[in-house]
Amino acid sequence: MSTRLSVIFVLIVSVIIIGSTLAMAQETTKKETTAEEPQKIDVNSATQEELETLPGIGPKLAQAIIDSRPYKEIQDLLEVKGIGEKMLKKFEDLIEVKPIEGEEGTQEQSAEQTEEKKTEKTSEKKD
Repeated sequence: MSTRLSVIFVLIVSVIIIGSTLAMAQETTKKETTAEEPQKIDVNSATQEELETLPGIGPKLAQAIIDSRPYKEIQDLLEVKGIGEKMLKKFEDLIEVKPIEGEEGTQEQSAEQTEEKKTEKTSEKKD
């Protein structure tokens, strides 16, 4: 009978140890999967201070980025004087381009609006 109790005791302790180990493993996995990625900076709405946190971006370049808004895609930043392929690669994983609030329509509509503005300017010059 003493042997039976010992076996039962060992089984119970083993189950408790295995259960605890599994619970800790699940908790660790849960923490790893819920860990948030660093927040990306939206170049269409970021402040100058936020832009200056990007590698290679100082006050003047941050202001140039702001002055050239809005952007439709990350590659549009290459049009900003002072930003080249190498620099963009340094921080492209840290940024994103979100549409400007109130911006509706497609790129085609935007292109049409740009064309209309050009036509208006040409008409004004003729008058």
